[in-house]
Amino acid sequence: MNRQVGGRQLPMASIVLVLTAAGLLGPSCGGNAPTPEIKPKDGKADDPKVDDPKVDAKAIELARAEPVVEAAACQDVPTSINIAPCLPSDVAGGASGATLEQAAIFAWQEFIALNWPAVAQTGAPNTRGVTNGNARLETVNGPTGALPTWMTFRHKIEVFPGAGNPPEGVDKGSYDDPPRYIYDPAAPTGNAPGVGSSPGLIPGQIPPCADGDPQGIGSPENQTFLNADEATEIGQDSMFAGIVEQSELGPNGSDPASASQILFMVKLNRTYSDYIGSPEHSGQWWKGRPDEVGTATVAYLDANKADPPPGSAELVSFPNGTILTKSAWRRSIPSELDDGRHVVRPVRRYENSGESFCYAFDYYTLVALHIIQKTPSAPHLIYATFEHADNILTDRGQPIEDAEGNVIVPGQAPLTPDITSVNATATTGEKLSPLTADCTPGSSLYYKNTPGHDGVPQGTVCVRGRKHPIPQTIIDVNRTAHEALDAYAAPAPAQQCAGGGQFCASNHDCCSGRCNLKGFTANTCTGGAAPPPPAPHPTSALRYYKLVNVQVRPIDKPAGVDYQGPDPATYYLANIVLETNYVLQVFSGTFANDGGVADGTITDFVMGEPYHNTLANGSQYDMGGCMGCHGVAQGEGGGFSFAFDGIAKGFSNRPEAPGGPNSLSLASQAFDARWLRKAK
Repeated sequence: MNRQVGGRQLPMASIVLVLTAAGLLGPSCGGNAPTPEIKPKDGKADDPKVDDPKVDAKAIELARAEPVVEAAACQDVPTSINIAPCLPSDVAGGASGATLEQAAIFAWQEFIALNWPAVAQTGAPNTRGVTNGNARLETVNGPTGALPTWMTFRHKIEVFPGAGNPPEGVDKGSYDDPPRYIYDPAAPTGNAPGVGSSPGLIPGQIPPCADGDPQGIGSPENQTFLNADEATEIGQDSMFAGIVEQSELGPNGSDPASASQILFMVKLNRTYSDYIGSPEHSGQWWKGRPDEVGTATVAYLDANKADPPPGSAELVSFPNGTILTKSAWRRSIPSELDDGRHVVRPVRRYENSGESFCYAFDYYTLVALHIIQKTPSAPHLIYATFEHADNILTDRGQPIEDAEGNVIVPGQAPLTPDITSVNATATTGEKLSPLTADCTPGSSLYYKNTPGHDGVPQGTVCVRGRKHPIPQTIIDVNRTAHEALDAYAAPAPAQQCAGGGQFCASNHDCCSGRCNLKGFTANTCTGGAAPPPPAPHPTSALRYYKLVNVQVRPIDKPAGVDYQGPDPATYYLANIVLETNYVLQVFSGTFANDGGVADGTITDFVMGEPYHNTLANGSQYDMGGCMGCHGVAQGEGGGFSFAFDGIAKGFSNRPEAPGGPNSLSLASQAFDARWLRKAK
């Protein structure tokens, strides 16, 4: 009854919740059917031992206790939203023909399937990235709930450990091993600290901070699946949640504002990891893309204006079914831990003293999730992004959008101060105004651009809206998804017993001797008191997340002008806590590289010629938003993946720490490593 999600496809018919015409199906009257064994693909049942230090005992308890879901066929290509762990393999109509509604249904089905509870994480084969078909969706609620499937994917530093040089004891082929986070021990250039070595640890493994567990979470590294090692938005800016500061939580580090800093992490599914570790690559791709492979891949792209065949061993092109996630987290407010509206988890974060790193734990709330999947009709990948319902707040903490994405507090400026720009030309750079910023965020989100980027505003910019509002089509699909989640949580209807059970005079079933409340047997049941109505299930916290938008195909525009076609919100797809600053909300082309200096601005030109960041279907595109940004990695021979592109460039192999000494130096280095790249 389990299905591997985000890795190689298993038969979808094995795990789906059947919904009746009313949208519900309760358990059989006589009680739940026996829970089947959890079996990996090799057919051997997992036998987790609770006293094994690799085992999450709570997850085992949840995995064993949940009722069975009935079997039916999933839709590989969904045409409606099914509250079941059914990971779609492609979008209806194909990427080239899908409507925005079809794309949104695909995105929601991904979100539901990837957030379905995973099987117990024991370290046994075929457990990471595998859904528990016996579990209900709401069991992920609460800080000690079951782990959603995507959270068990490998972190990028697990796929590329030790700066691409696997240390002793790390097996690149064991995707299911418990987590271990091993960074590059070498000191970087500049004044940022290196990871170094610590007594009793593998070089590059980071020790715990002396006072790093104020909540008493007590999670050892091999049971810690959430490793927030990014503290900036791709080195461009740092993002903060004013609502956390208003709650007066203690600081993460030496800087009080660091308590409210939003953190990020990238996770990669089994298909991605297997491709990187394939024997066909001789293990060398752990170190990043070899130069000769990159050169050959770029030559293929230039000649064909399309990605190489999926799964190529000689060129970079990830297989179909590859999934990458990027999530955003902020410190949890105490009331959120068990309110049923927020996905809350213990998260590992980092501190640095200016000389070394250590890690600490706190409860964090999931505020955003990117899901990026390669499908047969989308070699350029499909980009879907979700947010929590209450991310965008007024200074007094009032939500500006509802759970579907409708604006309910009109008249708010998206950014304060109001930022405008003049686009770059073939000979001049982008000009933003003003270049100094100041606002009082109160409970609102706010960001600060990385110092040294003199082309973008320096100071505090408040965020109370979107440059491009959520389209009505997306809002409508969000409403449909939330209604389906509400129906899933409703009580199961009473049903007559299977096998001919009789109804009592009050017209309820006589299952399991319920009429014996008045001394009747099931065979002579004529007047028993009706049992209480079935209790509803808890609502899944996913009910309070919304799709912002989804990109399924590249779109072109002329260089140097704003996109003027239909649906600019889709062209400029941006998540308000993953792509927050002005430049990221209007991204197209690439980041400017003027004489080897990156100033934080963007341009549609490289060396005076129009730049096309995405190649697909025999054509070239100046795409915007997430797809356009990842297209830059495609053009470098990185297969649309900055995680792969980044390990060799040095911006993925050490953590970022919120606040504290040297954090901004690390952010600047990471940004430069990403974007100071040669032209095609």
